[in-house]
Amino acid sequence: MILKKYLSIAAIALVVLILDQWTKHLIVTSAVNEVTFMPIMRMFNLVLVHNRGISFGMFSDLHRSEFIFTAIACLISVTLLVWVRKSALLIMPVGTGLIIGGAFGNVVDRLRYGYVIDFLDFHLGEYHWPAFNVADSVIFIGVTLLCFGSVLEDYRLKKDTFKKREQ
Repeated sequence: MILKKYLSIAAIALVVLILDQWTKHLIVTSAVNEVTFMPIMRMFNLVLVHNRGISFGMFSDLHRSEFIFTAIACLISVTLLVWVRKSALLIMPVGTGLIIGGAFGNVVDRLRYGYVIDFLDFHLGEYHWPAFNVADSVIFIGVTLLCFGSVLEDYRLKKDTFKKREQ
């Protein structure tokens, strides 16, 4: 059962990693590489951003950040693998696979280029959300699934405890 769970996590992470790297390759080899931005829709552009930091470019001035952020991604991944082992809900390994795949999509960029390639630019008029990529999106979805799964597991535990007290 545990092996099946870890194989599922690995398969999801691999699909995410491949999708992330493929989309980044498309952006780097496209016309976006030659212009500042490429308008796609009214509130969406494609851009090419080299992000040396983490979310919103924080810690971009940190020396040897690619190795520090890689170590953090590995530590978080191992922690998630240990944590998800106890879960009985399908949503938990799915969320974990998404997070690990996204994290390693960004790790590949950091080790390959020294920065993460971001290219999705949503905006409202002149107000732009910081550019992000597929890996970032999938990490967000994975964290959301883990939070939702944690609430469900907590509810199930409390429900089981209440049932035992009634008996």
